[in-house]
Amino acid sequence: MKRSLKALLGFDLATTDKEKGKVKDFLFDEERWVIRYLEADQGKILPRKQVLIPRVFLDQPEWSKGKFPVKMSKEDIEKCPATDETLPVSRKYEQELAEHLQLNNYWAVAPPIIGTAAYPPRPIVTPENQVKEEDVDTNLRSFKEVIGYEVDTSDGSYGELTDIIIDDNDWQIVYFVTNSKYTDTEREVMLAIGWIKEISYVNQRITLEIDFKNMVHAPEYNPATPVNIEFEKKVYDFYGRNQMKWNIP
Repeated sequence: MKRSLKALLGFDLATTDKEKGKVKDFLFDEERWVIRYLEADQGKILPRKQVLIPRVFLDQPEWSKGKFPVKMSKEDIEKCPATDETLPVSRKYEQELAEHLQLNNYWAVAPPIIGTAAYPPRPIVTPENQVKEEDVDTNLRSFKEVIGYEVDTSDGSYGELTDIIIDDNDWQIVYFVTNSKYTDTEREVMLAIGWIKEISYVNQRITLEIDFKNMVHAPEYNPATPVNIEFEKKVYDFYGRNQMKWNIP
């Protein structure tokens, strides 16, 4: 199911031995736009270091209960290599963490291709033009970092990024949400990440290949409602990009 990533922040985090923590942030792969790690609030789990839990250990969130189970114990997390939360997570640290947990390096394998049940189809189209900081040894970005990025259309500023929509079956980022800060109305709209022409992490700006007029009249996104196939189809149809098969009952 497609869900708001922002809605997961603050969820109760439950380890296999029932220790409690909180969901603090998510780190995503800027090249493949998939969630790689959950960052836990230090709290009772580990009070003095950044706690990163790889995607493979994430269980299904219990949305109605505000609970996020993980397949690790408090001891498992405590034994993980330490990292400084004031610094970007380096590839060197990821290597150490993968070796400690006996995981394959995700950057060494091709992204999986999922069948027609996934919408949009996998592997997903991601922004090709990315402006990055120089000399930064990481492909990871914080979800909280990109909140507030300016969103520009092909002919003017539109708003700010307010949320990211993930598929909680495979943790792929499929859509992003922007407000309408630079228009005369207050609303949010949802767009596919493949419609991003350029993203600049240096300037904290996203440029779309969509014009301002289309954005103003786009279907409105309601954060209180999970994204279903009907709404996805409505968005794709509006922008004239409906090139996939929709299995709507």
